Amino acid sequence: MSKKLFVFGDSVVHGIWDDEMGGWVNRLDVYLKQNFLSDNNFIEVYNLGVDGDTSENLLNRFEFETYQRTIPEQCDIFLIAIGVNDSAFLKNQDENFIPRIQFKENLQYIITLAKKYSERIVFIGLTPVDEKITNSKEGVVCYKNEYIEEYDKIIKSVCEKNDLIFIDVLNEFKKGNHKKLLDGDGLHPNSNGHQKIFEIIKNSLLKNKII
Repeated sequence: MSKKLFVFGDSVVHGIWDDEMGGWVNRLDVYLKQNFLSDNNFIEVYNLGVDGDTSENLLNRFEFETYQRTIPEQCDIFLIAIGVNDSAFLKNQDENFIPRIQFKENLQYIITLAKKYSERIVFIGLTPVDEKITNSKEGVVCYKNEYIEEYDKIIKSVCEKNDLIFIDVLNEFKKGNHKKLLDGDGLHPNSNGHQKIFEIIKNSLLKNKII
């Protein structure tokens, strides 16, 4: 019997700017097909990333999209990667797009919904940006690493509270020159960045026996 792996998130999940293999989710899908397709217990991957999504957007569509694809009694897996757009700073309003308290509540609601279908829920940490590009004086919206780090910590704390796996991507990116892993917009990972994310997630899923 096959399992289904639902990957919810934003444009990074969708795979934007990876012109080699279509993003880390597609790389994970290819890996699973190459290594598990011959088994009776192969894993189907559903990329449910939407460009620009925040935790609020994800919460609004989460159960509908899950319900359409799930089968009762099936041991599904959820990977959730959301938060960079929540952390975006709106200069004209002097606040983040989704306030921290609301972000935390949204994550908890998403977990509550996911647990209706499975206990195998994993959160993916956020990726850093190149602030020379994403924090320009002309832009109305800016992305800053200090905010991304704060929202990343919120995700980790919610996971700890709910005894869920949190996969740290941010600190792994920052061990080297993370700017080399980003596209020209300074926000999205390039092909090398998506390969890095894939490797981090694959290794963690194997280590924790999720796959």
